[in-house]
Amino acid sequence: MTLLTGFTDPVAEAQQNFRQLPKALSEPGTKVSLTKAGPWEPLCPATVATLLTLADADTRIWLNASCRDINSVENIRFHTGAVLCDSPRETMLAVTTGEEVASLLDELPAGTDIAPEQGATLIVQVDS
Repeated sequence: MTLLTGFTDPVAEAQQNFRQLPKALSEPGTKVSLTKAGPWEPLCPATVATLLTLADADTRIWLNASCRDINSVENIRFHTGAVLCDSPRETMLAVTTGEEVASLLDELPAGTDIAPEQGATLIVQVDS
């Protein structure tokens, strides 16, 4: 494993990103600027910044095959303490590429009207 850098100033940069991410998540397609982190190939810097901001030891993360390698897995574990799942059905944060989104949507936890927090957040890596 190669230990890769996360944020330079973890508290301040996570706080800055935490102010930007709700806008991006509640208004899909809206561009926001995140504090640069990573990259932890094959994860892009925006994905790394999002994971560093939202994930902690209570977070279950699933990475699709093209986003998962030993460096990304070990660095997520080291920097966030998050647990990586083998199945998208168990996840809270899922990371995938654009090609796999349609097939993945039926597998992710959707939450309910009473407990929407039980649904997964999907992070899709795209080329631009």
